[in-house]
Amino acid sequence: MTIEAPNIEQPRLWRLYMLITSRHLYAMLFHSADAAGLQLYTLDIDDDDNADSITRRLEETIYANEWLVNDFGRVSVIYDGSDYTVLPPAIAADTEPAEGWIRCQAGAVETLDFKIPPSLSNFVMRTWPSATIEHRVAPLSRYFYSKSRIGQAGKMYVNVSDRRTLDIIVYGRGGLRMLNTFTYTDTVDAVYFIMAARELLQLDQMTDELIIAGDRTLRDQLTETLRDLLAGVMPAIFPATLYGSNECASEAPFSLIVMPLCE
Repeated sequence: MTIEAPNIEQPRLWRLYMLITSRHLYAMLFHSADAAGLQLYTLDIDDDDNADSITRRLEETIYANEWLVNDFGRVSVIYDGSDYTVLPPAIAADTEPAEGWIRCQAGAVETLDFKIPPSLSNFVMRTWPSATIEHRVAPLSRYFYSKSRIGQAGKMYVNVSDRRTLDIIVYGRGGLRMLNTFTYTDTVDAVYFIMAARELLQLDQMTDELIIAGDRTLRDQLTETLRDLLAGVMPAIFPATLYGSNECASEAPFSLIVMPLCE
């Protein structure tokens, strides 16, 4: 898939953030001096889960859109994989990621190892040698942690995607209490996972709030159902102080738009 190249003057002043899923490449251009000028592009890549096919199709997409390999000031890549694990500091300090896995920061002290096809990570590092690669939930976890430090301990944060995945993140006074992802088929399943997690963590249904981010349509469906069960259900606040009223930013996956806020 080829799109018209954007007009990028002085690419070193721009940051490129990319989210790679099995179906799409989301590319977000962010100007270091003018956040309101953010630009978002969605490119189709592959529609199956074969790792080699995803890498091959991503390569074709990148080479068909050569503006993506400009000399940007910073390049950050987010991978939307299904396999990850959170490591306590003591374990992370004495171990290295397994072959085919990458380690990144997930919170204040927690780290996260995630699985990524070596062909894909190798292509990314060949194309953008100074790029960082992290899992989709890592920037979400860091962003919500920054919120929990200002008096939001005990809140549950949920990110829902159009791929029917549900990320659940909970911080308490002692740090990270839960970081997990569930796959669901309909709203009832998603509600079950959320309510089961709240019961497991003994969150109060009347006082401990639930903040929902992600795909607008799915978020609204969840919110409507959950408000019959919980007292405090609300959408995540869009970081308007950074992006202003930029419509592109409001349509971007949440893990992508919070990246500049939690690097």
